[in-house]
Amino acid sequence: MSDPITVKRVLSNNWFLLKIALQEAPLFTVEQLTTRARHRLIVFIEHIYMIGYIIDCIQYEKPFADVFWLVIAVFTFVTLIAQVLPNYVETRLKPIALEKIHRRIRMELYQKASEMDLKNYDDPQYYNEFVWAMSEAAQRTEQVIGTFAMLIGEIVGIFVVGGYVLTRDPFGLLLTAVSLVLILSLSNLYNKWNLRFKEQLKALERKRDYISRVFYLPEYAKELRFGQVKPILYEEFQDTSRQMGKITKKETRRLTILTTIINYFCNTLLFDGVYLLSLLYRSFVKGIFGYGTAVTLYNSCYNLKNCTEMLAHVLVQFPDHGRYIEKIRHFLDCPVDIRQTAEAKEITDTFDTLCLKDVSFSYPDGAPVLDHVNLTIKKGERIAFVGYNGAGKTTLVKLLMRLYDASQGSIARNGTDIRHLNLEQYRGQYAALFQDYQLFAATLGQNIVMDRTPIEEKTMEPLLQKSGFDRKFEQLSQGYETPVTREFEENGVLFSGGEAQMIGICRSLCQDSPILILDEPSSALDPLSEYNLNHTMMNLDRSKTVIFISHRLSTTRLADRIYMLENGRIVEEGSHDELMRQNGQYAAMFRLQMEKYK
Repeated sequence: MSDPITVKRVLSNNWFLLKIALQEAPLFTVEQLTTRARHRLIVFIEHIYMIGYIIDCIQYEKPFADVFWLVIAVFTFVTLIAQVLPNYVETRLKPIALEKIHRRIRMELYQKASEMDLKNYDDPQYYNEFVWAMSEAAQRTEQVIGTFAMLIGEIVGIFVVGGYVLTRDPFGLLLTAVSLVLILSLSNLYNKWNLRFKEQLKALERKRDYISRVFYLPEYAKELRFGQVKPILYEEFQDTSRQMGKITKKETRRLTILTTIINYFCNTLLFDGVYLLSLLYRSFVKGIFGYGTAVTLYNSCYNLKNCTEMLAHVLVQFPDHGRYIEKIRHFLDCPVDIRQTAEAKEITDTFDTLCLKDVSFSYPDGAPVLDHVNLTIKKGERIAFVGYNGAGKTTLVKLLMRLYDASQGSIARNGTDIRHLNLEQYRGQYAALFQDYQLFAATLGQNIVMDRTPIEEKTMEPLLQKSGFDRKFEQLSQGYETPVTREFEENGVLFSGGEAQMIGICRSLCQDSPILILDEPSSALDPLSEYNLNHTMMNLDRSKTVIFISHRLSTTRLADRIYMLENGRIVEEGSHDELMRQNGQYAAMFRLQMEKYK
């Protein structure tokens, strides 16, 4: 269950989203905040006071004109406030306003997501809050506006109707106060239980949703038809559903009992029983007030009861919103550790060297990945990092790019610690193609240049050839305007793994950065394409530094220097020939791979 937050924080959280709405769409937000108040005024005038007034006029034989002009005035007021204004808001004002509000909130979330430290993706709790924030923020803002509108409306209703009842029958106020205390206490308990119920289901829902996705996403279709994974998934789905069923059965029983107590004892028994009998006795037996006044008082107290009931419901919604908004704010307020200082130096010189001194790194859970790594990379070198899975190769290049900061030691560019350099400029020194690179639902040209910059075909043609994508490109009738994926375009192209990797390589070459990082660049390429890629990379302008990560040692054998990593340490280094002469782990790995081709 979520940790409790203070009343001050609850109010601050709700105000956080309401303030955004007021800033982006003030007219719409104010109109929405007063909607419920207008409704309460109309209900009191039209359905409570006017009915009682007409009955009293009939009972005491007052002039017809008194009733006629009241009805005309009420009808005009209700038409303008309850029909004309809401129609304009719903059809014109609301769509425009909500779009502005949603855009503002999502832009803040997207900006934070683009800036947050990569390590946060390794923290399950933070990542869950990240996903929750993305999915909840926009609709939660509308709910907060609605809750404030309900609060204002019920307060207005209580003052208007309560003022009338106070002048005519204070006993009705007493019953209302008793009902309010009971409903507030029990409704708050209901919301706590309900939130716990939802949180218990959350993890199970994610697991069940994952299984559901496996059965309908195309990338799993082939695997499902081969192997024995389906029975396991069926069993997992049924087991998860059974767990959810047990939790639902247990929690809904408690919630049902509590709801019954709230509805019967706090509502029906007090008002339809005690108060109605009291009014009938004082009106018909004692003759203290007329029939119309009795009807008005009963309707007023019933309305006042509804106001207090809704007020109780609304008041417990604020902590509920507050808990969700706390997750959004925690995500937005989470400090970014990897950022440039105010004294960060601009990068004006050309790249010369990268030097790692005693670099160690551990993930947030404390698991060590790199252990006292020392190495120097010079301009124009072809460097290869090799080793078995989990050796720390990819983590090492992420440290070089300052996607992570070293837990110990330092990384220096041209003798300056990279933590003291302009962050955007420093990362701009790299073009990288990672194993898990992604193609976006955009045009082919935009996927290559990663921008809206128009494609210069003369400049792009040699890059297509170097990446090996030129032959496939000639088959595309729309050229650089070819839509990638079918996310938004029915005629979008789904490229094969090798073709997508060629596009990724072309993207890396297009960035024209001094350092090129390729993480398993040939994993999806056929042998001929792999050979061509290796030849291309080794023959790039020597002003470019190329860093390879690869399990295929045929890719790395032409590197100037090869670093063999094991358990986060550099255990061997040198050229291919030097390492083969050493007859160590690299040589053993190379011979093992070459055996497969005999």
